[in-house]
Amino acid sequence: QTIGGVLPLVYFALPGRKALRIGKTRLNLRWIFDTVSNGLSEFLSSISSSVVGMLYNFQLLKYAGAAGVAAYGVIMYGNFIFTGVYFGYSMGIAPAVSYHYGAENTKELKGLFAKSLHIIAAFMVVLTALAEVFAPQIVSIFVGYDFIFMGFNVFGSGFFTALNNGKISALISFGRTLVFEVIFILLLPAVFGINGIWSAVIAAESAAFVLTIACLMRYRKVYQYA
Repeated sequence: QTIGGVLPLVYFALPGRKALRIGKTRLNLRWIFDTVSNGLSEFLSSISSSVVGMLYNFQLLKYAGAAGVAAYGVIMYGNFIFTGVYFGYSMGIAPAVSYHYGAENTKELKGLFAKSLHIIAAFMVVLTALAEVFAPQIVSIFVGYDFIFMGFNVFGSGFFTALNNGKISALISFGRTLVFEVIFILLLPAVFGINGIWSAVIAAESAAFVLTIACLMRYRKVYQYA
């Protein structure tokens, strides 16, 4: 955050003619509202992770005791190693998507979308395989199963954020990280016991996968990315 804030100041402080320069500004509440609402999915993801984490701990204490809570903590730490790849790519590609969408470069936007699908698909296969092979090393026999859908869902949410459609981005993110997980965390253990808790993420990501596909299909003509 510091580097991202300091470097622009250095750029503007140096002398010389620049295409970008600091000028007078004014308060525009509509722009602020649009900016905040477009980032709603990231906000909901943070809130949802806290709520879902508490629900997992509650259910694990009920079905597996303190050992289950400890196991969940280990799983989540291992999970971060893999999900970081998806979030990193989604955030990295967002400026390019936003630029070409704003410039109405339809051809470039279609190319970015198609290439991203191929890259995410490759990530999903490779990371799932790595999670399976190195499961003992990350102390989990479950952690890799949901990666096959997670990457596509994370990309879909980030893609709509880049297209300035915060509502759809939030819908995917909110569904993936809170709604579907809460439903399956509460329902599956009643049927499958402790295995239902571990399966909740798989079921939630699968449901979110269907939702993401539906949203991408619904808006493909609106934004002309496919």
